[in-house]
Amino acid sequence: IPQAAASTTSGTITLANVLGTYYNMSSATSTTSFNISPTATATDLGGFARILINTTSQPSVTGNSAAQIKGDTWLSGTDMYLTVQYNGNRAEYWFEQIAP
Repeated sequence: IPQAAASTTSGTITLANVLGTYYNMSSATSTTSFNISPTATATDLGGFARILINTTSQPSVTGNSAAQIKGDTWLSGTDMYLTVQYNGNRAEYWFEQIAP
């Protein structure tokens, strides 16, 4: 049975797992620039990454034609999830608030 992966990152993420790769779940990263590597391919359709962040400036994602789509408004100094998913054409990313 396939499983999601857990890891830490200081900027490089993968979208190779359709069950997701969960980054920094035990301690939020303050990294503000993420790069998709390797770039997603058609076999990664639906692959995603979720990163626990807490930053002072809004993070960005590059690689695989990454584009920010509507999600929650990014909040400075607040634990949030940054989620990135490959839709077969490009990587889309958004922010999600974590309710206390």
